[in-house]
Amino acid sequence: MKFPSFELDILTEITRECEGVLGSRMTGAGFGGCTVSLIESDKKEAIVKTIGKEYSANAGLKARFFFSKPEKGVRKLWVSNSSF
Repeated sequence: MKFPSFELDILTEITRECEGVLGSRMTGAGFGGCTVSLIESDKKEAIVKTIGKEYSANAGLKARFFFSKPEKGVRKLWVSNSSF
């Protein structure tokens, strides 16, 4: 799938080729866009190194990375007044 910019195209191609990447997709193209990728956590350092190096070489830009962990999802939380 091709995206509206060369930078997103190359970032997605590089990411999808990394060992340990389970999937990667573009999001937020209206603001320049970024990719969201699901990776194997034990391969995180190698993936970041590869993407950083290849993206800089091919797009001339520095990649930035943000990490999160999956949670249980939507649920009811009880908050007491004493916690404020």
